[in-house]
Amino acid sequence: MAGNCAYPAWQGRGACRGFFANCFFPPSTNERRDEKRRREVRAKAICSNCQVEDECLDYALAI
Repeated sequence: MAGNCAYPAWQGRGACRGFFANCFFPPSTNERRDEKRRREVRAKAICSNCQVEDECLDYALAI
């Protein structure tokens, strides 16, 4: 799977699509430790309720 630029169909069903995607990536400026922790808590909460969590984790570990 590594190096494959194809868009997996399951990605479109992810709970993180759209507005919520920003909490999965750090800001371009410095981020304080407490800000990072809050961002990560939000991201984990989104993932915990996602219908494609397993596929996403497999993909993340493969790339």
